[in-house]
Amino acid sequence: MQEQGEKKEGLKTAHSGAKGNNSEFPGLSKRQKQFLPLFLELKNISQTCRVFELDRKTFYSWMKQPAFAAELDRLQCEQIAEAVALIKMHTTSAAEKLVALMDSKNEEIQVKASKAVLEYYQKNIEAAELSRRMAAIENRQENP
Repeated sequence: MQEQGEKKEGLKTAHSGAKGNNSEFPGLSKRQKQFLPLFLELKNISQTCRVFELDRKTFYSWMKQPAFAAELDRLQCEQIAEAVALIKMHTTSAAEKLVALMDSKNEEIQVKASKAVLEYYQKNIEAAELSRRMAAIENRQENP
């Protein structure tokens, strides 16, 4: 139980001043500014409210405030963009790993890797076709 209390205190301390200046979160209270980084880290409303000692009703009332909701949305979009960038950076090595697994001595692994490569290839073809069709539709709308 002491370990959980230490973790709770550590998280509160780590985020008590983090990103809390007015220029970074304009229009938010000091408490809201402190809450956002913790929520982004824990990614769970109930857990964050418990650690932050905030009633969930308060969180939901904050979500009705345009500045808070917009800032949370912006920060979550930033997180997603960072995750996508990380995935993009590792796509080549992931593909290389799949191709290498196709040469495995284990036939089951060869089949699974081959199947994965073919499925990704098919999805890529479908995505390219959808993109081509959407461009054609947009072109027709712009130039009737």
